Formats: sequence, structure tokens, C-alpha cells
Amino acid sequence: MTGRSRGATRLAAIMLAMLLAVLAGCARIPTAGPVGKSSEGSAGNLSAPVFLPAAPQPGASPETIIDYFYRAGSGYEDDYAVARQYLTQASSVSWKPDQRALVYREARVVATETENVYNYELDVSYTVNADGIATQSPEGTVEKIPVTLTQVDGEWRISAIPDGTAIAEETFKVIYGAFPIYFYDPTFTFAVPDVRWFIRNKTVKAMTSALLAGPAPYLRGAVASAFPSGIKLARESVPVVSGAAQVDLSAKELTETSPEDRLRMQMQLTLTFRSQPDVVNVELRANQDLVRVEDTGAVLPPVQDKSVPSRQIAISGNELVRYENNRISPLPDMQSVSALGPRFPAESPVSQSAAFLNEGRTTLYSIVPGQPARALTTRSTLTRPSFSLNDWVWTAGPGAAGETEVVAFRPAGVAEGAA
Repeated sequence: MTGRSRGATRLAAIMLAMLLAVLAGCARIPTAGPVGKSSEGSAGNLSAPVFLPAAPQPGASPETIIDYFYRAGSGYEDDYAVARQYLTQASSVSWKPDQRALVYREARVVATETENVYNYELDVSYTVNADGIATQSPEGTVEKIPVTLTQVDGEWRISAIPDGTAIAEETFKVIYGAFPIYFYDPTFTFAVPDVRWFIRNKTVKAMTSALLAGPAPYLRGAVASAFPSGIKLARESVPVVSGAAQVDLSAKELTETSPEDRLRMQMQLTLTFRSQPDVVNVELRANQDLVRVEDTGAVLPPVQDKSVPSRQIAISGNELVRYENNRISPLPDMQSVSALGPRFPAESPVSQSAAFLNEGRTTLYSIVPGQPARALTTRSTLTRPSFSLNDWVWTAGPGAAGETEVVAFRPAGVAEGAA
């Protein structure tokens, strides 16, 4: 045998040994430690990891089945295919993992007095609902999830369990991400972001569902949506084809909307999908048929990231001033207000109007260039004033019945004290 042949043989033997070692490692399923993960991406988010949970092992105890079922809840691929292996056939069909996610610091399985019924006890840090709204739990919050097991072909399987998943904090931070979905202000002039939490690999569909469900409770009444009440996804996916997110909506509700509303819907979705690198544009569809969206120029794109001026209104020497670039200067053409003891000044973002409270925080004043300050309202106490984007100045204080009222005024052009 030549030296070259012996070298080739040794190289082949080394490569075979390495291959066998890799295959042996793949064949072992971990029974302890954190869930492994793959760095392969998906259409939802190219940087999102994919977790590879362990399947049920023969002879596993009820406690192990429960523990590893919830560990497998981090493996969302193929509609939680591995986690469903821990369930009976009926439970596998009925279980809805996307209903909520309980994010916990610690977890344990505790037996109850009822045979084959256990509690999965969690030290909960926060809860994320089906629309991605996160609610923080007070420290020490404990939630008990009831779990019922039965034997199937001699192996323990879960036969009854509430919808949702439970995820350790460390795992949650890896597979979930914070993404803004967008609504409009009530005048459809400005875009209003609402940050939600979604699984990184399933964001496009989850974002769409959350958008159709409407604003979160803390924004209701303050924002608007272009999507009419009752409109739904016509299918359980939002595919992205050649950069186009195909949003298939219920035909009746979509076709009954005006061309302007459909354009606003498309704009709202386009803003929402800005965080998704694989989405370039948005197609509206009605039962899979493409719906044409025309831009006639009647609808302006919503204003995003409204710039904030570098200057601030302040008080110096009992007068209204501007603070900018570490310098103080008087407000142009404003008459003196020193006799009123001004406090808590505010400046309009769209005009030269300003407002302030007196020293006792009992009277709201407004002032415009060239005119004296005007008293707008007097209460026993008032909050610091603010201006809206429509040039209304508002404050809050006790009303006649003692309950807190919010009052708003035009700072100029109306009689003194008129709302």
C-alpha cells in the first residue's frame, strides 16, 4: 500500500468516527437541563431560534409527563407537535396553546387528594394573552394549573388540561419578542403604536389577529382602527409570498367598506409589519380573491414619529421663558404674568399659545402673543395643564359634585372662561 493510500484510509476512518459520534449525539434525548435550540430561522423572523423539546419517554411517571409537557410548550414548531404527544388523542385535538402564556420564575408538580389529578404550581411573573397583551403579576403570585392524567397503552398521558402554555422566564425572553402593532388617533391623522408580545417565528399571523381584535383595554376610547367590528381572518394563516403578506379577510365585512377605509386598513397593516424583514407589501384578500386597493389621494398616510421641538417652556424670574441649547430667552411678544405667580407652564405644539397655573394651583390661565393672560377655570386644585395636537389646553380638578373632571379649552378666540 502506498503512503498516499494509507493516508487516505486514515482520513476516511477519522471522518467515519466523527460521523458516528455526531449520530450518537443526535440519538440521545436529554432528560435534564434546559431545552436545546436550533438557530435556524423561519419566514416569520429570520433570527428567531427554534427549540427542540424531548418527546415522551417509555415508563415516564405522571410528574415527569406534566413537567416535560410544559417544557415542550416552548417547541411551537408544527403547531406544538411534540407537546401534543404528551396528551391523549382527544386532549391533543382540543388543547389551544396560543390562548395564553404564563411566564414563571419557578414551577413544580404537586399531587392532589384526587387520584391522577395534579397541580402545576407556578410562581408567575406575568401573563401574555392571545392578543399579545402582557400583564405583570405582583411578586409572590402563585397559580395552580389542574392537570388530569390517564394511562394509554400502559403509558401516562394528560387527559384534561387548561388551554395555554407555561414558560420559564429565561426561555420566554428567547422565543418571544416585543413588537408594535399600529392604530390611529381618532382623527386618523397619527399612527399610534401598541407594543405586544409574540412568538418570534409566528409574528405576522399573530400581529394580524391582534390588530383585528382591536386596541388593548388601556387604549380603548383613545385610538381608532380602520378595521370594522366583526371582521376576521378567513383562514388560519397569513402567508408571505414573494414579500407580500396575503391578509385574507371575511368577504362580507371587507367588501362593504369604502375605498378609503380599505386604504387605511392596508396602511395600518403595512405599519404593523414594519418589524418583519420578509414583508415588503400587503395584499388584502376576500376569501382568497385579491381586493384592489386604490390610492385616490383622499387619504394621507398617518404621521409617524412626530418630532419633538428641542426647546422647552419654563419659568424664570416669575415670567414665561424658553429654554433651548442651554440658553434662556423670553417668549416672543408675551405680556408679563409675574403678578399671577405662574407655575407648571405648557406650550402648544401647533401655535404660539401657552398656559400655566397660578401659584396656588387653583386657576388655569392661557396667553397668546400681544394679549394679557386669561383665566379659563378656577377649582380647589388643578393638575398641570397640557395641550392637545388640536390646540386645546386641558386640566383636571374637582367638579361641583366633588368628582374629578377633565376640562378642555381653546386658548384663544373665545370668551374668557369658555370651554
